[in-house]
Amino acid sequence: MRGPSAIPFVLTGLLALAGCMGKIGEQPFVEGKAERERPPAPPKCDDPGIKPSDVPLRRITDRQYGNTIDAVFEGRIAPSDQFPHTIDYAGYSTAPEANVVSQLGAEEIMRAAEDVAAQTVTRLPELLPCAPNADEACARQFVLDFGRRVFRRPVRSDEEALLLGLYRTVIVDTPFRESIAVVLTAMLQMPGFLYLVEEGRANVEIEPGIIPLSGFEIASRLSFLFTDGPPDAELMAAAESGALDTPQGIEAQARRLLGRPEALRAVSSFSREWMDIDRFGISDKDTSVFGEYDEALAAALSEEVDRYVEHVMRDLGGSFSALMTAQTAVVNRPLAQLYGLGDQVSSGPDDWQIVSLDRAQRSGVLTRAGVVASHAHGAATSPVLRGKLVRTRFLCNDLPAPPPGAQTNVPEFPPNATERDKAAIMVASEDCGGCHLLLNPIGIGFENYDALGRWRDQLEDGRAIDATGVVEGSAIGGFDGVADLGMALSESSAVHACYSRQWFRYAFGRQEGLQDRCTVEAVQTRFTESGLSVPELLVQLTKSDAFRYRRTVEMQNRIP
Repeated sequence: MRGPSAIPFVLTGLLALAGCMGKIGEQPFVEGKAERERPPAPPKCDDPGIKPSDVPLRRITDRQYGNTIDAVFEGRIAPSDQFPHTIDYAGYSTAPEANVVSQLGAEEIMRAAEDVAAQTVTRLPELLPCAPNADEACARQFVLDFGRRVFRRPVRSDEEALLLGLYRTVIVDTPFRESIAVVLTAMLQMPGFLYLVEEGRANVEIEPGIIPLSGFEIASRLSFLFTDGPPDAELMAAAESGALDTPQGIEAQARRLLGRPEALRAVSSFSREWMDIDRFGISDKDTSVFGEYDEALAAALSEEVDRYVEHVMRDLGGSFSALMTAQTAVVNRPLAQLYGLGDQVSSGPDDWQIVSLDRAQRSGVLTRAGVVASHAHGAATSPVLRGKLVRTRFLCNDLPAPPPGAQTNVPEFPPNATERDKAAIMVASEDCGGCHLLLNPIGIGFENYDALGRWRDQLEDGRAIDATGVVEGSAIGGFDGVADLGMALSESSAVHACYSRQWFRYAFGRQEGLQDRCTVEAVQTRFTESGLSVPELLVQLTKSDAFRYRRTVEMQNRIP
């Protein structure tokens, strides 16, 4: 697949990729210009008119890539493991900065395209019934049919001309099957496949500087938000018919997609990123300290939160309150042993069961072993990491950067100091106290959970654990243990507002700005009115102006 005939397009594809970073149509700063146009004032939400947002250009994530390949080829072709791995940026894989295409990334995308295309060679007759004819009409049918699936919209005339031109060049000295594979290799490197390109409807500006997104662009937004994959046939049909041109049509499709199994996995994927939960490997914990830690337990810790979130969404009504306070868990045998459930779960690591837990020890998502183990070191707990989790992900607090030399100016601790002792010393430190006051008094309330997530009543030396803590500077105030903290967080309006904002950041791939004030307020209001229903929060996101419209290039290029 790297023959001479493919080289011209590969170079063209790399050039196309290089042009697909930043915002659509973003203009460079002009040196010497005294002052760029100032931004508009924040919108007044009770004023009439449309209140749109900026639209960053986002590349699909590795997870979305895999789901797209599965959908395009109906499971007959395996996604390539060569596709670049997505690295979260500012907490989320959907941020454009997480998926900037480097030179190495472009080469990986090329290899992934070649890998998928090579698989089609042996299966082309079942993928393309006209293949035995081996003529240009069949090639054109492939370009139009598979192009529609790959680009998530009808193939444009210039794309059709480019791809058929490539076919005509290659077919001269290459068999039909291999020629189609080269065309597919090209498709899978084109911006229409790799990016959520959202230009809006051509030549439609419904208000000055405001452009509605097309039905196919709305379809992709809905599908990637709710299923982490491309639009299905019904969603594509809705886009083509104009059904997605109205809020009612969008809402109907959003609610339909929420009923699909993929939506459960999409919410659990968001939750994993929201709480910054690692995928565990055997090297992540010290096996000399935790002798029971093996590959089976590592896999269970990785999967636990996904299954818990899906259980809350599917079986417990999907509310934020249930997420934070449910006294059930989904465990297999390795986790049951970790949780001290003995033989209540007697089968192996592939048999997951819903069990009830002691509220005093386990209540809500913050008490999952996978959560507290993620925010700990290999052998020891970390009040700092656990406090940071609550501050940044549940309260949306921006923490100041550590002062210069913070790592080398750590205060001395007395022998056998507990984490509570260390926290008091850190908070009293002139250099460190400002930051650690925000973190350690929260994190020490997690001390009942060791670095593996096991419950403990006392430290290794036999001293009893004091799990009281306090969220300084917050109405939440003091708490006694993580179950108590989870209840307080579930009832906090500040946490509700933060959770709504976290979903906004994930859905739109960026931090909220002044122009998003009305969208964020509307989502928060609906979230509260619905009894903290996560599905209703998501539906409200799709009904917003920010989801349905974009601002023009001139408006986007103002100072944010």
